[in-house]
Amino acid sequence: MRKRKYILLVLSTCLLLFSAKPETKVFSLKIVQGGEEFTVKKSTIKLKKAAFAFLFEFDAPMGIDINASFEPETYKNAKSGKPIGQLLGFTAKGMAENERNIDREILMSNKASCYWFYTDNKKNSFDETSQLNNKIICKRTVEKLYRIDIKESAKITELSRPLYLVLICTDKNGSEVQRQCICIKWE
Repeated sequence: MRKRKYILLVLSTCLLLFSAKPETKVFSLKIVQGGEEFTVKKSTIKLKKAAFAFLFEFDAPMGIDINASFEPETYKNAKSGKPIGQLLGFTAKGMAENERNIDREILMSNKASCYWFYTDNKKNSFDETSQLNNKIICKRTVEKLYRIDIKESAKITELSRPLYLVLICTDKNGSEVQRQCICIKWE
């Protein structure tokens, strides 16, 4: 009888472990600077104080909410797993970005996010788009940051503080599908 209970327990545990839903990944991201591609490891990357670009790869048309700030609160809370509704950087209304990234900037706020999207090659938030091997490749160049709260731009070359970014993709129901936290430190 004990042996039967033990076998049932082991089988139940294995069933639970192997039937767990894997983390969904709907985008991948690299950062490009000076012709070199960097993958963000352990949420931190060191860049030179020069223009850089986000290089996204999507499986299908989609959008990503992005909070950018010099303050680490949203970044730290997002890394610790707090739900999007409890993240300061996603509490205010989203900020409107120009289509096609004509300003080559990131909008920054401690309380709001901006929305980067790809609908098609003409309607999107990126300065370059292409398709390769059934993937959508989107590049967004960053030369400056625009701080909404003080209505001031800062060129990347002028920065000294780390830049904290939280990228969150949700599904049609508003449920979070993927999250990536990035801290950019300057050399």
